[in-house]
Amino acid sequence: MELGSKKTTLCLIVLFAAAALQAQEFRVEHKHWRKSCSGTLAVTAAGVAYTGEDHNWTWLYDDIEQLQLSEQSIRVTTYIDRRLKLGADQQETFLFEPNQTAASAYDTLSTHLGPHLVAALAITPKGLEIPAKLIAIVRGTQGSLFLGDDTIVFQSATPEASRTWRLTDIDNIARTGPFRLTITTFERGHNEFQFQLKRPLAEEQYDNLWLRLNQTKGLKILTSYKEN
Repeated sequence: MELGSKKTTLCLIVLFAAAALQAQEFRVEHKHWRKSCSGTLAVTAAGVAYTGEDHNWTWLYDDIEQLQLSEQSIRVTTYIDRRLKLGADQQETFLFEPNQTAASAYDTLSTHLGPHLVAALAITPKGLEIPAKLIAIVRGTQGSLFLGDDTIVFQSATPEASRTWRLTDIDNIARTGPFRLTITTFERGHNEFQFQLKRPLAEEQYDNLWLRLNQTKGLKILTSYKEN
């Protein structure tokens, strides 16, 4: 067992050393229960690594259950159970120091994490813009929906309320009338987003969006349907 553990550690070191040549590094503050520590968070082609005053972690992308990226922070949730928290998954939050562009890590993270990435920021909003309200139990969030060729973006001034979804990372969409749109995702703990639209979404516009979404899932029958 000890030999196997050493081999695994060595493989991780070699893998991250190779990926480090294209790493993006951020100065961050790691949040503790009572205090915090400073360190460097590296986003590479192999995974995410943190080197800090009190902790050193390395996570391959397969080890990450969910990663939330926002303008202010990165939150990593792993598959590791925490015995002191009754089996709750390990979750670490890192706050960016000022003057850093978190969006620069989006391409790498979205490529390797797919639906395991929660992009809680608006990345290059484009396409049909519809002012909208994200409905919530207590208080909704104002913003705009952008329905693009391969993404749906909700842009809001409220911290961490924005979202960028690639069509490949969306489970389903539904339209209940011209002023309601529901987007179902794979986000852990909050996978359904209901929007009240301030301008109507025409049936033809919705149908085109639905077709593009389902074509990403490999439903070839939809291509012939659209052509006819």
